[in-house]
Amino acid sequence: MATIPDQLRSNAVATLLDEFRVKYGKLSRTGKLYGLIVADQDAKVLAANSFFHQKLNYWDVGAIGAALYGVGKQARDFFQAQDLDRATLIFGDFMFFTHIIGTVSLGANHKQTRELILISIGERTINLGLVVMLMQKYAPKILHQVEHDEKARSQMRMSESEFTLHLEDLKKQLFSLTESDIGGVI
Repeated sequence: MATIPDQLRSNAVATLLDEFRVKYGKLSRTGKLYGLIVADQDAKVLAANSFFHQKLNYWDVGAIGAALYGVGKQARDFFQAQDLDRATLIFGDFMFFTHIIGTVSLGANHKQTRELILISIGERTINLGLVVMLMQKYAPKILHQVEHDEKARSQMRMSESEFTLHLEDLKKQLFSLTESDIGGVI
């Protein structure tokens, strides 16, 4: 997927992700970060860095990150452990890493909340310690930004069917298609 909608790569959180990636490159000089994503626990992608690897699908990366978060919550309940901080999947040629940013309140009464997840994917040779340090540094900034971004918070409040319609709108914007062009295929 070569193109990321402006809504995901041009918002304030995406700017923080770009800053994260540049800082990693300057400090590490080893192992390439393919991309950074912020999503909620339901895999609603809120931001992607603007240099996200073209061969990766950011929606799938967000879904895998949310699934990893969900497995971590189940393990926490099973082991009666404290909250999950981060999880890593290590493959032969790359690493997939999630870091829990924090909880965002979506309603005035603070009853509806969502967890935010910062997802990093890169070569297996990435400096994992540096990635963890940068995730810890940027997590509060990202959380603050999302807490004060009504557009992001309203996106997290969407039901699954509302979010599907939202994705259809994004696809139309991305590919400049009209309803007659797609024939209801999306």
